[in-house]
Amino acid sequence: MTYLLLLLFLFLVGLVFFLSFKISIDRKNFKSKISALEDFIIQLSIEQKKQNNQLILSDDLKQKIASINQTISQNIYDLNYELIEENYTKRTD
Repeated sequence: MTYLLLLLFLFLVGLVFFLSFKISIDRKNFKSKISALEDFIIQLSIEQKKQNNQLILSDDLKQKIASINQTISQNIYDLNYELIEENYTKRTD
């Protein structure tokens, strides 16, 4: 009976050490996986900031292009008006 209790005790102590060792290995694996995920998240964050900056630049360019387009359209309208006015004055003379 004492041998059986001693074997059971040794088995349980061995099991505790084995599980403790396994938990330690699992924690190391988990930390390495988390580290890789953190690096990936940082890279995604950097890419997102770059894309946001590009969108801001794109919006600025759209506004500048719209402004330039409006100016060019006005200039073209003015030139056409002058040409029509010159042609009308030439015909009436």
